[in-house]
Amino acid sequence: MSLEVKELTKDDAFFDDANRTPFVIDGVGQMVYWKGCFVLVYKSSDTTKALDEKKHGDGEARVERGTTLWFGSKGGRVKQE
Repeated sequence: MSLEVKELTKDDAFFDDANRTPFVIDGVGQMVYWKGCFVLVYKSSDTTKALDEKKHGDGEARVERGTTLWFGSKGGRVKQE
């Protein structure tokens, strides 16, 4: 389970209707975009211990099936497509 974080390519307007943190996403192969938050990466079958932490404030990544992401911070925004 790894998450390949890329530089955010979306502008502020893209996040106008985004979810606020804290927020959880279960991977099904979708793209996820975040702004102003950190990400904890879990195996979907065991969300008791994070496998990785991404401290990027902004980023985007494809979330594969079997991966669960927890986004945290005050005022962070998360959107998936």
